[in-house]
Amino acid sequence: MGNQGIYNSRKWFWLSGQTAVGTADTLEPLGVSGEDDTIAIHAIPTFSDNVNMNIGSGEAFTITVTDVSAPFVFTNTVTTATTTGGRALFTLAVDCVMGGWANALKANTTFGVAGRVTGLGSCICADLTLSAFTASANYTVFEANVVANVGVSTGQGTSFFRGNIAGTNGGGKTTLNTNMFAFDFGEGVVTTTDGMFEEVTVTAAEVFDAVLRIRVGAASYFIGLCDDKSFT
Repeated sequence: MGNQGIYNSRKWFWLSGQTAVGTADTLEPLGVSGEDDTIAIHAIPTFSDNVNMNIGSGEAFTITVTDVSAPFVFTNTVTTATTTGGRALFTLAVDCVMGGWANALKANTTFGVAGRVTGLGSCICADLTLSAFTASANYTVFEANVVANVGVSTGQGTSFFRGNIAGTNGGGKTTLNTNMFAFDFGEGVVTTTDGMFEEVTVTAAEVFDAVLRIRVGAASYFIGLCDDKSFT
């Protein structure tokens, strides 16, 4: 590929709709009217300083790959004490009345007519690895924040989690409603006295077969569970 090069510490690529003149600082940015905004990348760009890419209104940045286990890898190694953050940040700033849905980050996993896995398939996988040094502070796989601004309104319903069964196939919806679980605790979760999950001995005064432990503030609470839908 001839239309690429190094300018200062930046590796850049000409857009296919642009002429092969100038430097990386004079090439038109994505989103300029009249350009077809196609980038053909034949190597992994590397940068030693900050990089900014501005995409024009109505434009999109699309990467398409085939049969690659991890086509996009982001690694941030933090070695400076008191550093905060460390994440890939996606921001959706809304200052208009949008349509029926809006989200800053979306993940799709689609299984075709011959597609499946032999173990577990998911849209998002998040792993939290603790060490002997994580004896203080709090840690969680998922953190959800609803920010309270002045004059905030909760609309028709605001929550930390919402699950929908989508699609228009009635039979499919019936199958999902019949067979799905609201939550699925899998490998490694076992009954533990006063632990996260505990099976309890049923007596005349008890109507539950197990409990789940949750924390509200600094206090622990136990949600009762019944394995036969009989509460007496």
